[in-house]
Amino acid sequence: MSGEDLAVFASDGGPVLVTGGTGHVGGHTVARLLQKGYRTHVTVREPGREAEALALVRPAGVDPADRLELAVAYVGSDDGWAAAVDGVSHVLHLASPFPFTPPETGDAGGRQHPGVTASARS
Repeated sequence: MSGEDLAVFASDGGPVLVTGGTGHVGGHTVARLLQKGYRTHVTVREPGREAEALALVRPAGVDPADRLELAVAYVGSDDGWAAAVDGVSHVLHLASPFPFTPPETGDAGGRQHPGVTASARS
């Protein structure tokens, strides 16, 4: 993600919500947003994953200070999404739950994520 690409995010000064921010790609994205000075919200599946989120940005030399917030919301549920998107200017949807057993249809992707979809409409 280049500096020019980041310029389109949070142009109004609102925070950027990153789903999947504790994953590999999401962690790098969150670190880059924080490096550029953006306030960033990250969704986590359950409370208590703050250390995991911080562990992904600190190796990049980022001090999140007061610019990183976590919101509990899981892409497979509607719970927590209204609070997660409240006040954000942009959403980077990087979360993609991967099943431990292959689905019967053979389609590991392509599913809608109800929480994200419903919140994006609001």
